[in-house]
Amino acid sequence: MRVLLTRGLCALLPLLFSFRALGQSITLLPPSEFFVCEEGLFHLRVDNPLPTPLNNPRISLNFRTLNGTDCQLAYVPGSVQGAAEEDVSNPKEPVFSTASIPPEDSLVFSFRVRAPCEVFECINSAELFVSTLALTHDGGSFTTTSLPYVIETPLLVIVEVNPSLMKGSKGDVLVRRIRVRNTRLGSLSAFTFTDSHQGGIDIRTPVGTLLEETPTRYEIRLDANDFVLFNTGADPLLFEEGEEIIIEENILVESCGDTLRNTLSRLSVSWGCLNTTCQVDQADALILIEPSERQGKLVFTPTAEASTCNCGQEAIPQHLLIENEGNGPARDIQIKIEHLSPVGGIWPSSIRLDSMGHSLDPALTLLNPLDTPNFRCVWPQDTLFGGFTLQVPHLEAGAALDLSWELFPCQLGCGQNSTLWNYSAHYFNECGPNFFVETPPAQASSTSPLLVKSSFRSSPVGLWEGDTTSLFYFLASDLLTALEEQLLIRVFLPCPLEPMPYNQYLLGTQAPDSVRIDEVEEGTVVRAYYDLPHATDASLFVMDVTTSCDPECTFRSCIHFDNQTSCRVIDPCLVPAGDSVEVSLTAYFPTCDASPFPQCGLADCKDTLVISLCPRPDTCIVYQDGHIQYALEFGRSSLGLPDNDNDHWPDPNGVLNLDSIRRHHYLTGDTLRIAARGVVVMDTPGATYPAAQLLAHFISVDLDSINLPLLTEEGLSFLNGTLLIFDRSANTWLKCTEFTPRIRVDSAEILFNISFAPSDMAIPCNFPLDYVYEAGDSVIWEGFFRILYNMDPSQMVGTIFANVDFKLTPHPLLINSLDCSCIGHPMTISGYQTQFFRGVYVLDPCEEKDFLGGDLFSFTIGEPDFFPYEYRPFARVDWWEIAPDLGVNPAETQLRFVRFQAGTDDILSDVTLPPSVQGGRYRYFLDEVIQPPVEEGFHMLLQYRFRDTCALSEPVELGRRLMLLPQGPLTNLDLDPWFLDVSSVDLRPLQPVLRMEAPMTQITWDNNRPRVPFRLFNLVSSVGSLMSGRADNVWIQPVTSSGLLDEFVLVNQTTGDTLLPVNGLFQLDTLAAGDSLDLLLLLRNNSCQPEHLELRYGWSCDPVTHPQSFSCFSKSLDFILYSPPGELELDLTGPTSCTELCDTVDYHTVEIFNAELGAVYNLYLEAALPEGWA
Repeated sequence: MRVLLTRGLCALLPLLFSFRALGQSITLLPPSEFFVCEEGLFHLRVDNPLPTPLNNPRISLNFRTLNGTDCQLAYVPGSVQGAAEEDVSNPKEPVFSTASIPPEDSLVFSFRVRAPCEVFECINSAELFVSTLALTHDGGSFTTTSLPYVIETPLLVIVEVNPSLMKGSKGDVLVRRIRVRNTRLGSLSAFTFTDSHQGGIDIRTPVGTLLEETPTRYEIRLDANDFVLFNTGADPLLFEEGEEIIIEENILVESCGDTLRNTLSRLSVSWGCLNTTCQVDQADALILIEPSERQGKLVFTPTAEASTCNCGQEAIPQHLLIENEGNGPARDIQIKIEHLSPVGGIWPSSIRLDSMGHSLDPALTLLNPLDTPNFRCVWPQDTLFGGFTLQVPHLEAGAALDLSWELFPCQLGCGQNSTLWNYSAHYFNECGPNFFVETPPAQASSTSPLLVKSSFRSSPVGLWEGDTTSLFYFLASDLLTALEEQLLIRVFLPCPLEPMPYNQYLLGTQAPDSVRIDEVEEGTVVRAYYDLPHATDASLFVMDVTTSCDPECTFRSCIHFDNQTSCRVIDPCLVPAGDSVEVSLTAYFPTCDASPFPQCGLADCKDTLVISLCPRPDTCIVYQDGHIQYALEFGRSSLGLPDNDNDHWPDPNGVLNLDSIRRHHYLTGDTLRIAARGVVVMDTPGATYPAAQLLAHFISVDLDSINLPLLTEEGLSFLNGTLLIFDRSANTWLKCTEFTPRIRVDSAEILFNISFAPSDMAIPCNFPLDYVYEAGDSVIWEGFFRILYNMDPSQMVGTIFANVDFKLTPHPLLINSLDCSCIGHPMTISGYQTQFFRGVYVLDPCEEKDFLGGDLFSFTIGEPDFFPYEYRPFARVDWWEIAPDLGVNPAETQLRFVRFQAGTDDILSDVTLPPSVQGGRYRYFLDEVIQPPVEEGFHMLLQYRFRDTCALSEPVELGRRLMLLPQGPLTNLDLDPWFLDVSSVDLRPLQPVLRMEAPMTQITWDNNRPRVPFRLFNLVSSVGSLMSGRADNVWIQPVTSSGLLDEFVLVNQTTGDTLLPVNGLFQLDTLAAGDSLDLLLLLRNNSCQPEHLELRYGWSCDPVTHPQSFSCFSKSLDFILYSPPGELELDLTGPTSCTELCDTVDYHTVEIFNAELGAVYNLYLEAALPEGWA
């Protein structure tokens, strides 16, 4: 706003008049326009009205203000015209000399004066600029003060930033216009525009000359070349008062928006001189950077081709199409190709990469150089490689790459009718969560279009010496009728198989053109050649083979069989089912015309097994005078209660059915009973034996290596045994119960050797030393072994084989003697496992949540219902205890369910458990609830609800402990009782999280009513699958430490509703999960200084009615409020002619205007008139 004051004055204002004295006079004539940072051309006139000359005049000046302030105005050396520099060592007080001035004459000379930045401050301090003028000459001296003169200053003001708030994501180009005005009377020949920002953007402007560009700063200089484009003033080359220029920023968003979510620009315009800035005006603008969704997405389309000739005579082309189907570029792409089959390599000279028809030259790395593996193959002279990697700098969205190469195969026989290679890649995206993308290896394959369907089989019956069986090979293929030349069928018969001499080797009804049979080191090779084309595309090839039991082909264990003894039992424990030998067949098709070798064409390969039952060599037969003819009993001795309906609960009055239960099933801690009852048999009359022994073998059947410790002394122990012998010759019973077996442990077997020699039983059992085993003596043995090892969870069920040898022996230590019975006992053993699966508990701040989640305890064995028709509990939970962190208390605890290991039906469910509380620990006695104990394996789930959790903002710890009491066989172990302790941070508050965001927290307003926009979010947090809910009783409190901010009003920018504070708080009621409020805070700023405003906010379960009330959640956001000052400018115009004494001076006009954005109050004008004027 400008104010015009017009008055009639009876005096002349100093700038518009000159004054003549009666003697010599000095008059300083200022320039019509003089601007800060410019040079003004001054004229100085010396008048000599006297009749005598003015000799040797010297004129000195002192630039100052009426208040005596030194504003650094200075003479520009060398600029004087019409005079000479006498002393300019101090440019602020120059001295000039001129020629003598004749009588009644005058002299005028000129010089330039520079107005530095200090003048700008003096103008703003309302200083009046004058100069002290001194004249000395031969006749005397004279000093006077000039009339005040005007120096004008420009003032740059950023009057608008449009828009001041923008948002975009990577790759967007945003346009921001900054309108700059010169609001004061001075003109500028140039000024500087600077955008200092936080990075993440690239700036370009169509105007200005670039001075500096860094990742966080952009600076240009605007001068006459730019002013002329916006000229509205008198001089198109200057930026004059009232003119505006628009600086348009074209801003490319380069940040991904992940770590840098916004960038604040401090926009400034400035001007100055002599390496000093005179004036700066600033404004802020903000760009919200949204997370970029520009992602490259590479899609690979492989094209593998197969060949029918695999000795390298022909190259096999391969292709891989890479397309970017994303919406952003993929960068630093690395592609890896690995050749898998057939045997052969990649020809490096054939590797090509094309894009849009243009060949590219990527960085290529070759992998695994190869040599020709077979003399039949023909390869290029170049070295072939097993793979390669190549790197591509980038691939734009929608673009594609075509990668191609050639294979030279060298694989004879099986598998060469298909091509197989791996391709993998990794690349980088510009932004987003998938910044690095790795494509796992995928396979590309192709099979020759000339397909072959076939089968090869043999009889599953074992072949004894001289037995015969047939081999059947069925072949179906278009190749049989499409090809010429010859088909080769090659059969390898391993020892002890041989081809029958009557074989005709017919393929369907076609006889072979020739047959070749060769004996090789490990068997026989049969080759049959057939002329093609064949009559049909499907035929059967039949070949008979026999078993020739050559001793060199027999590598199996011996059997015990002797026609000289009455022990007629072949040891079933040591006789295997037979030896399986593998017969292989290959059919070679003549598909490779370029090679004379049939192996280079397609081949069909098949294998089948034949069982050979050749007898053992006679050297294994054992001869002996006598033996024990005996029977064995095996079984688990630790039995459960009857459960004849198998409902997993004990029968009230039942009897255990031994025929139904599984006595060969064992759990850790169970006991094996072995009983042997026999009679001594002598094939040689009168023969006796001094000793007998029992060998208990325990052999792995399917144990993994991790469970082999079962077959050690620590895993399986001998408990005790009883031997009863009826001495027939003495007609008496002998007994011994003290035995110490000798134990031998191999990699997968443990052997307990228990000696029944009188010498070993004499001392512990008072056994007669002269006793010998004679024909007719009865022998009874009963022994017990215990399983101590707990099977590893990776194989909780395993099988071992228990085998007992009860033998007469001529010496206690001799074990290679005849055993006349072998009844084995497979033992299926289960371990047990205790597991605790922690639950994560959601703590609702304002209400007790329903039961969700829970702590699951499992006691499991290897298989459910492992002991059917027996009731066998193995463990029971005595009590369960929880210990939450202080401040959290369980409101209710329930036993959600108890279930059998494999069941889904609840044994118990939804049982509320009363706690026993002591020292912050809550104990629940489950043994009183779960009766009788659950058998075998079981699961139980406990759930809790908690209260008093409003103040929790971070997860806290929940400790659990339970006491487990072993039952049944586990009582035989050192486990009575045992405890499980689990503690983890599992109490998770599911609180609504409020967040306040503002586009700018440093706000400059052009009056004392600033507006503070912000947004309040209720962010959704989650615990598992649960999401946080609404925020109740939301409140906002504006806080000012100075007290100069008041009259707060909150406006909902969506609805327009206004809200006034109560007790200093705005009550906003409820904010739903995921919702937000766009709010505007209106206030009055009574300060001219920067003011700190703190906006506190939060929510609570109960209304927050006072700033000191408790709140479940509270945070704050700080703002700085600036009130810009006003800037007054005054322009005075009036008559330019002189006025006679005592005349009335014509009207003068004073124009006052505010050159800044801030308001000015209590405006007044003070005029100082020269002495004598009124």
